[in-house]
Amino acid sequence: MTKQKILNKRIAFVLLAALIAATGALGLHFTLRGSVNADSAVIGDLYSVSGKNSSVSYGRYPSTPNTAGVQVHLGKGDKFVYNKIINVNALSATDSLLRFYVTPNNIGTPDADKITVTLTDVHDADNYITTTVKKVAAAVPGAAWAERNTYITAGANGQYQVGLEKSSATTNVNYIVFDGAGYLYHRNDMYGAGVTYSLPGWPDYEDISAPNIDASVLDTQIMSLQLDYAQKAMYAATTKTARSIITDFDSEALYDSDLWQGFTTGEFNISIGGANYNADSLNIVITDLVGSTAAELESNLLIDAEGPVISIDFDGYEESGLPNAVAGRPYRLFSATARDVYDGACAVVCKVYDASNNEIAVANGAFVPPTAGNYTLEYAGSDKSHNVTTERVTVAALASTAAGLGITLNKSAANESGAVGKPIPVAAFSLQNAIGRTAVNIEAVGVSNGVRYEIDADALTFRPMYSGGYTVTYNYEDYVYSLTESYAVAVADSAEPVILQDILLPKYFVRYCGYNMPAVTGYKFVNGAPVETAAELTVAEQGKTTTVTDGYFTPTKAGSATVTYSVSGGAYVCKKSVEIPIVNVGYGGTLKIGDYFYTSQFTYGATKNYIDFNAVSGAVTGGTASMEFVNKLPAFAFSTSFTAVPGSTDYDKINIWLTDSVDASIRVKISFVKTSSGITTVILNDDVATATPVSVGFSNAATPFTLDYDGVKSFTVQSSKTLTAGKTADGKVFNGFGSSYVYMTVEASGIAGDAGVRMVKLCKQSITNASGDYMEPIYFVNTSAGNRAINAEFTIPAVYAADVLDPHITFYLTVTAPDGGIVAAKDGVVLKETDPTRAYGIVLGQYGSYRISYYAADSMDTDEPNVSSVTYVLTVVDTESPTVLILNHVTRARVGEKIEIAKLHVQDNASTRFSLFVAVQLPNGEYAAMTYTVTDGETFESTEVTAGSFTASAAGIYTVTYLVRDEADNFTVVSYGITVE
Repeated sequence: MTKQKILNKRIAFVLLAALIAATGALGLHFTLRGSVNADSAVIGDLYSVSGKNSSVSYGRYPSTPNTAGVQVHLGKGDKFVYNKIINVNALSATDSLLRFYVTPNNIGTPDADKITVTLTDVHDADNYITTTVKKVAAAVPGAAWAERNTYITAGANGQYQVGLEKSSATTNVNYIVFDGAGYLYHRNDMYGAGVTYSLPGWPDYEDISAPNIDASVLDTQIMSLQLDYAQKAMYAATTKTARSIITDFDSEALYDSDLWQGFTTGEFNISIGGANYNADSLNIVITDLVGSTAAELESNLLIDAEGPVISIDFDGYEESGLPNAVAGRPYRLFSATARDVYDGACAVVCKVYDASNNEIAVANGAFVPPTAGNYTLEYAGSDKSHNVTTERVTVAALASTAAGLGITLNKSAANESGAVGKPIPVAAFSLQNAIGRTAVNIEAVGVSNGVRYEIDADALTFRPMYSGGYTVTYNYEDYVYSLTESYAVAVADSAEPVILQDILLPKYFVRYCGYNMPAVTGYKFVNGAPVETAAELTVAEQGKTTTVTDGYFTPTKAGSATVTYSVSGGAYVCKKSVEIPIVNVGYGGTLKIGDYFYTSQFTYGATKNYIDFNAVSGAVTGGTASMEFVNKLPAFAFSTSFTAVPGSTDYDKINIWLTDSVDASIRVKISFVKTSSGITTVILNDDVATATPVSVGFSNAATPFTLDYDGVKSFTVQSSKTLTAGKTADGKVFNGFGSSYVYMTVEASGIAGDAGVRMVKLCKQSITNASGDYMEPIYFVNTSAGNRAINAEFTIPAVYAADVLDPHITFYLTVTAPDGGIVAAKDGVVLKETDPTRAYGIVLGQYGSYRISYYAADSMDTDEPNVSSVTYVLTVVDTESPTVLILNHVTRARVGEKIEIAKLHVQDNASTRFSLFVAVQLPNGEYAAMTYTVTDGETFESTEVTAGSFTASAAGIYTVTYLVRDEADNFTVVSYGITVE
């Protein structure tokens, strides 16, 4: 290492050490509360400034003795803050947020070219709007318009700074009409809304050739900013310019879709800053701040005179329709919270009073009304300044003789007996005289074994898996009463087995394609208890039945296959059977993609670019013909493109139906509807309110229709128009396709003659006359690559895969640790070639890179499958600084002595090698030349290191400082002193 490099590192170290030392000089400022009167308290400064180069006070400038105000002197980077919280509900559209005038250090030169006024959400510091008042530099210095005009822009966090300048320049490219008036639309440029106001401090702007530079007239120009919160718009006005709009924060015309939604509760603070300084400080006088009187501004005391806001949770009831109480019975109080703008959450106490204002005792969150009548629930919240807010709620109590909750059970013999493994209906019920909402919980509990079954109040059945006696219990409650009814059920033994598991099989089989069949278990019963038993799997094709023993089945016959799962128990057999069509697409040989569309209503002709499906006139039913793609498709990556066949457009609609691969009740219909104008309207689930026009027509085969699904709720057509599905085609709430896969049906409807649908693409797979599968499986990995902390927990999300043409794919996940070992999930699953379709939690217990890898391959061509692999990396980084201990060392010495610097003991959580920098500060502030045992900046491995020595040439305090860095560049600084005499 060269001396120059050592010197540079030492300089860097010294600067760093100085910075670290400087942080210890930072102070904290506290404002103590002090009583002002019984109803309010001082809680701090009404306004304040940040930074030691700024100041603020209230008074009058000698030059403007008639205009008192808050005199603000802001250093560069500092802020003026009005600490009083402003609520928009107390503002009118024309109230001024603040009024101010400038008092430049040198009249004729603005202290700062920009003054910023920021309104910040009290509850969300990232939600703010900033208004920028700007001095514009003219191309010709001293131009009158630039000296007498100021331009203003504004924008919320994340929005552009926008300003609307009144104009009649209709040919200007920036010209827009907004709210019926013409403006130039300025976005992030040097101009904005224009007002007559001189930031250089030349109020006599009418004669700029002989400007008035008398400071006594500075207060003749006042600027006012106003927020019309209802319209989400900012306005400005000056002594010479009437109120004019700056911008509208929720206008799509100005901000596209990036619209400001307002403050969380309507409460905000005001702060002021400057930019592009021309002087040491920005000087302004604020004559008005919204919500404060002149006396309050002069005293600069922020007084809390408002109590907290109380919110009562009526548990879903309307306050005007609260449930009645009943004399002599407990009535639960409603929960409540209180929040103060300055103190945050406050305690709430609820007291109860009768009509004569006598207090009623409250215990365990309830009160017991002694008699019928009205009772007042008084909620009180108090802040730290002893401001109290109360909210009162009236509850009516019925007499104790009032009819209470009643229950009627409608039992029959069928409800009181049954057999093990069979559904048993429980008694229907009805309630009378309920107060408020009712809740019903039904359960059946085994008398001897305590086995418990929760019973759905709508289905009203349970399936006992053990024989013996059961007690069926109904627990009812309304707001006041709770009742219990029960009856006995005798469950007899049975030898009949059952299969309860849902069997998830493909809707179609592709001939000659292998399928991993799901394993299914059932139960047989021995001595009245269930014995879990693996179901036998058989498949029948063309009358020939095959027992599947390895869970793998390849259909080879034409027609259909009957899949049967069966469990035997004694003389009884329980069977579940599904008949599945077998479709021959040329799998494993010459592929025919058109045959993947299962239909008897279309014929097709394939080309190298698309396949045309033409409706068979004799097979059309009710003007409709349809076809279904036989493989399930990835909902998370669903897309398709299609159009009408040229010359075969004598029909009204092309409908795309998407149906969940497991739950057929979840389905969505997207209709492409032909119109008389030649364009097409897209409609979701036949809801005309969703109708969206697209520029592509049925006769424009060169430009196909496109449809993409975002995997959640939205469908995009032609890459630009988005429709969001809130409900399914059957009117149920739509929350996406739960299985992550869909079956697609294509339907032509309103057929009056020749009708054809041209399919172009499906999930990126070209629909053509191609004779083979050339596309790898589809899956999306939402990579979370990046740095993580040691021992952090990470969840690997479930990932699904599919292949459009090949239903049999290999798909697995492997996770490798930094040391090369295979990672085990928290639940013990070893993550090597394991199932990716479930989530795994892992603990990142090693420093370094974890590799999360996915592999997918289809199987149509076993010699050369289409393969896709994805890997992302999580890196566990070391963020802990080393521990450095200074070993025994001298603390006193004499002039001329050679002083050995203390040895160090270094330990770290991860690193074994460190770098060392050493500096010795002499009494005069300079740094000593040193001889190092370990060269400055050189790495070392030993935990104990000798740092070197120096000779004390003068008396005074010598400070020895070490900086030790680990391999992750974390550092620790330690030092000690030596007194030399």
